[in-house]
Amino acid sequence: QTIGASQNYVAYLRRVHISVNMFEDYDKLKKTYERDLQTGYHPANSTPEDIIVHETAHALDFYISAQRYGIEELVIDDFSKYTELYNSWGNQTYAKEVVQKAVKQVNANLKANNLPEKTEEELRREISGYAASSKNGTIMYAETFAEALVDYLSNGNNASSLSIEIYKIVQEDLKNI
Repeated sequence: QTIGASQNYVAYLRRVHISVNMFEDYDKLKKTYERDLQTGYHPANSTPEDIIVHETAHALDFYISAQRYGIEELVIDDFSKYTELYNSWGNQTYAKEVVQKAVKQVNANLKANNLPEKTEEELRREISGYAASSKNGTIMYAETFAEALVDYLSNGNNASSLSIEIYKIVQEDLKNI
């Protein structure tokens, strides 16, 4: 999923671009990924190939955001819609909404079972270190979103509770598009 602006502000909604350079030395990539798995940086049971799943999850985030702006075409050629969509995606609007909604649901489930609630950061960290990342003090909800889908697709019902809830929300949102 990439977007690129030309003089006509064209954005492509249904493309995923992944650099093949990282896969050129697969042995090196595998060793690095396995080290990252041991430190909890990526979801348990995920593989180097799940980098593709992670990037596709970003595309899904962008696609659902586009649908919310009524952009259903392959190409956007309206500057105002393009700007609004790009800013929304850049501000992580959909990803943040999904993560925060999922956190509330996880805590409601914990409370219903007389278990202590968890902070958003604790729940994000249960997915992976990358899911709990921030940049310049800004929580990277888009990374939480993408890592949660990797976690769920790698672990199914054994994924973290936050990943399961995020997956459920995304499934429901896709039904309503």
